[in-house]
Amino acid sequence: DWDSRMIQQLNYLRNRHNVPRPILSTYIHSDESLKKENKPRRDTTTTICDVTTVERYPTVLGAQDKPSGKYYKSPFVGAGFIFTYGDFCKNLIQKLSGLDFFHIFGGEEILIAAFAYTHGWDVYSPPYVNVFHNYDVEGKPSWFTDNIKKVEKERQIGEDTLKKILDTEDTKYPLGTVRSLKDFWKEIGFRRENLDKNERKIEDVYPEENKTKWCENPPHLDYPLTE
Repeated sequence: DWDSRMIQQLNYLRNRHNVPRPILSTYIHSDESLKKENKPRRDTTTTICDVTTVERYPTVLGAQDKPSGKYYKSPFVGAGFIFTYGDFCKNLIQKLSGLDFFHIFGGEEILIAAFAYTHGWDVYSPPYVNVFHNYDVEGKPSWFTDNIKKVEKERQIGEDTLKKILDTEDTKYPLGTVRSLKDFWKEIGFRRENLDKNERKIEDVYPEENKTKWCENPPHLDYPLTE
């Protein structure tokens, strides 16, 4: 019944907390907890709250475990777990159709987060995580090893497309008009004006106080239903 529980979580956020366009997204827990305990880990959820690597945009994000039973607001999404209403997915597919995003890995999450924000959607971690993932890729194909040198040219095309979208407010690109891209960077606390420094450090563009804001003291809403 994982899907029924997730629908209940989503509807509670919309109907009880008056969040009109909610998205549940996180980095889901490893299935190692299931193997060790033979039951889901219920005492924690995870919120995406940190920027650890940047190019012209955040490329690698970090997360932190928090006590379950609350929705933790986040400006970020995890591409492996996005649970929301179908009209968001339909709009995303329509707007991105025809654009070249070949082999993007590291940047797709910030694109979806910017798309959500500028179209008026708000991201929260699920109060309880109901799905798990096998992160063990040893001996299996992965993005890092599966023909990556053969697709280098195509990947560069995808990254160039991504940079154009995240560097402009031009309406020919698929971002929304409910909220601006400029306000999206401000919401995160990502200081893009410092990107062109000769010796750019992560703290120049994502100061420690922003990590504290989103990791240690994120806005949150209660979910009193027991799962």
